This record gives sequence, structure tokens and C-alpha cells, in this order.
Amino acid sequence: MTLEVGQLAPDFEIENQDGQLITLSQF
Repeated sequence: MTLEVGQLAPDFEIENQDGQLITLSQF
């Protein structure tokens, strides 16, 4: 998984390949 900082919102959720929900809010 590759994310660029310019593409990140303050809070968003993605599902990884295992189907788990990941919340990223540290960016």
C-alpha cells in the first residue's frame, strides 16, 4: 500500500486485503 501525503484526508478509513477496517487519522 502506497499513499502520498497530498492524497490523505485528516480522517479516512480503508479496508486492507484482509478485510479489516483501518482508520488513519495521524496524518
